Amino acid sequence: MRFPSRETVEGVRRQYPAGTRVELVSMDDPQAPPAGTRGTVTGVDDTGSLLMAWDNGSGLNVVYGEDSVRKLDSVKITCYGETKVWDTRKDAADFFFQGMCETEGSECERYTKIYAGLVKGLTEITDEELPVCPKCGKPYKERPALSRKDNKTYICPDCGTLEALEAVGASEEEKKAVMDAIHDV
Repeated sequence: MRFPSRETVEGVRRQYPAGTRVELVSMDDPQAPPAGTRGTVTGVDDTGSLLMAWDNGSGLNVVYGEDSVRKLDSVKITCYGETKVWDTRKDAADFFFQGMCETEGSECERYTKIYAGLVKGLTEITDEELPVCPKCGKPYKERPALSRKDNKTYICPDCGTLEALEAVGASEEEKKAVMDAIHDV
């Protein structure tokens, strides 16, 4: 077996960070879980293989270049203080849409908020009220930044970083590189 380059391994690590949900497509091993088994990536080793915690209890790794998995479109939703990871956006959307239809009042509003987040393509959604950045209009969870524009307005950390980069004359490419590094893209 030929080992992948360091750059390839780093690419696999970016594509499959710990916590990524996958579904097994194929694995040529008599001990392999059946195709269709779902699991969580716990890491990537130096050979590019995915370290796994399969839902059926198996810990067999996905060997780079040999085995095949499909990344799931998973979403993390917190509702009524309980956090659940849904393997597919469709399953979550179906559940919360049905909840919207079968409830009323504040419970319906809660389900509607989550459903709207799913439709927008968010990967982490909560029914809690989050502050919304007045600059970009997006909700955020992190500690706010104080805007350099008026030294009064609180903005999201990303907008705060961009304002700081603008203040030192960073180019658009430099700003993108910094934001990509912050978000591990």
